[in-house]
Amino acid sequence: MKRRWYGSWLALLMGVGVAQTSSPPQKSPLFACPAIARAAVAVTIVNERGQVLNELENLYSTPSAMKQISIRRESVGRWSVFVNRRWYRPITVRGVRVVEDQCGTVRSTPLTIRLKPVPDAPRVREFSIFPARTDGLLVGFWPYFQRYRTLLDAPSIASSAVVWSSSNPAVATIDQTGMLRLVCGRPPGRPSPRP
Repeated sequence: MKRRWYGSWLALLMGVGVAQTSSPPQKSPLFACPAIARAAVAVTIVNERGQVLNELENLYSTPSAMKQISIRRESVGRWSVFVNRRWYRPITVRGVRVVEDQCGTVRSTPLTIRLKPVPDAPRVREFSIFPARTDGLLVGFWPYFQRYRTLLDAPSIASSAVVWSSSNPAVATIDQTGMLRLVCGRPPGRPSPRP
């Protein structure tokens, strides 16, 4: 910058014409990326009767759950999804369109994949009990309470009814909605008082 200015004055003093130089390049405006770690594709896996199978994995992202779904970028704005779940035929969906900008994914593209069981799959493929995350009051610390839900991966001919019961109602009770309540007189994690 100083050299150009000095050269212009020197040329002016010597009576030589000065060629106009272009203005310095403009800086691009700064921008911020509000959500860099946004998933490109939000995958929902359902079984042959339409029951959501990855509900438990969404609550607790276990390493085994992460291996079941693989999402890879094919090209700009195109992704492929590979699902490999036990007792089901593996499936690949290619060319999933994802809206992207300079920050990456603009919004997660929802994708529902219906799996078909392998011919030798058992009738009950999975049964899990996990804390419910849908109601407003999930856990009370004292007296302790927690609502539980179940996930039964089975064809529609299998009953999904669950009978909840406590083996020791003097310590804890559970009702038929899956609400567990502690009855005994000490908070969880504290030692029992000495007699």
